[in-house]
Amino acid sequence: MADSPAFGVELVQQSRTEHAIERVPTGIAAFVGRTLKGPVNQALRTTSFSEFQQHFGGLWQPSTLSYAVEQFFENGGREALIVRVANGARPPTISLPAGGSELKLVAVNPGSREYLRASVDYDGLSSAERDRFNLVVQRVRTAGSELVEDQEIYR
Repeated sequence: MADSPAFGVELVQQSRTEHAIERVPTGIAAFVGRTLKGPVNQALRTTSFSEFQQHFGGLWQPSTLSYAVEQFFENGGREALIVRVANGARPPTISLPAGGSELKLVAVNPGSREYLRASVDYDGLSSAERDRFNLVVQRVRTAGSELVEDQEIYR
């Protein structure tokens, strides 16, 4: 029904039966650079900044990548591929004395921002199980810290 509120202006109301075009992602952002930690030279799909922090260590001043990823998600980004690069980096190792030899533990990924400590105990093992032990690996907040953030026990 037409309405004429003013001379020369005509308003027409119509019912809308068509649907709006649905927004769909047209691409996935990719970020390549230095991070505090994480897998090296492999793309990892990330859907939030908290997920980025969990896998790559969060904001780090020497890393422009970390700030770019934070801004990407704060401005509505939904999915990103992150590739950590670490030129010439080697995984850290820990050597534990084991009788006349040593037990050498090697980290999966290089990086100096993971503070790990390892220990061996024999809790719950009988004296007949001489060649068995328990391995405890802990991630602490800072070097020398007593605050354990994560722990894994291998029996």
